[in-house]
Amino acid sequence: MTASRSRIQLPAGCRGLMVSATGTGVGKTHVSTLLAKALRERGVPIGVIKPIETGCALRDGELFPADGDALRLAAGERQTLDEACPLRFALPAAPWVSARYEGTAINPENVLSSIRRVMQRHPFTIVEGAGGLLVPISAGFDMVDIARRLNLPVLLVARARLGTINDARLGVEACRSRGVTAAGVILNQNEPPTGGDHPYVLKSNGWIIEQTTGAPILAELPWNQPAECLARLSPIAGEIHGLAAGGPE
Repeated sequence: MTASRSRIQLPAGCRGLMVSATGTGVGKTHVSTLLAKALRERGVPIGVIKPIETGCALRDGELFPADGDALRLAAGERQTLDEACPLRFALPAAPWVSARYEGTAINPENVLSSIRRVMQRHPFTIVEGAGGLLVPISAGFDMVDIARRLNLPVLLVARARLGTINDARLGVEACRSRGVTAAGVILNQNEPPTGGDHPYVLKSNGWIIEQTTGAPILAELPWNQPAECLARLSPIAGEIHGLAAGGPE
C-alpha cells in the first residue's frame, strides 16, 4: 500500500466535504475522524456532523450516537453531541427504514438545515453520511442528495479488497448522475487481511478505479494502524486546508 497519491478534486474556496462509502462498515467514521484530527492539527477549527445515525444503543436512557461522538471528539469537542449528530435511531438500518420502524419520518429540509448551521460556524465542515450514497433518507431523497443540495464534493471510502472496482465505479457514477463532484476515493482495509486476495488484485484496484472513473485514489489505508492511517491522510488534510483557503498549501 502507498500513501496519499493524487490531488483531491475540490473547488477553490470549498467549505465542506461529504464522506460516504460504497456500503456499511467500510470505514466512513474511521476516515472522517482521522481527517478531522489531521485538519485540527493544522489549526483548522473544523466542523463535523453526522446528521443521521442509526443503530444507536441506549446510554443513560438516551440513544447514544457512537460515530457522531467520535467525530465530535476528533474535532476537538467544540460542538455539542446534539450538534454533531441531531437525528438518532435505534434500529440499524437505512434511515428511512429506521424512522418508519419508530413510526416517524425524516424531513430532508431539517437535515439540511442542521448541516448548514454547522457550516455557517466553521471554515470547513466534514459531513459523514450513513451507509452508502443511495441509502434512502425519505421518499425521493437519498444520502447523495445531501451533497447535491449543499454543493458538497464527496470523498468515497471503498474496501481495499477484491470486488471494490465495481463498488467504487458505482459510487462515482452515483455522484455524477446527481451532478455531485467525486473528490476522490480512499481504499480502506476495513478488516484483518486473510491472504485470500491475490496481491496483484490488490495492487491493481487503485489504478483501474482511476483509469475507469477519472477520480483520484487519494490514499490506501492499512488495517488497524491508526498512526499510519493518520500519516497517510495528513497530506490530504493539507490539500483541503490550502484549497479551502483559496490556493494550494
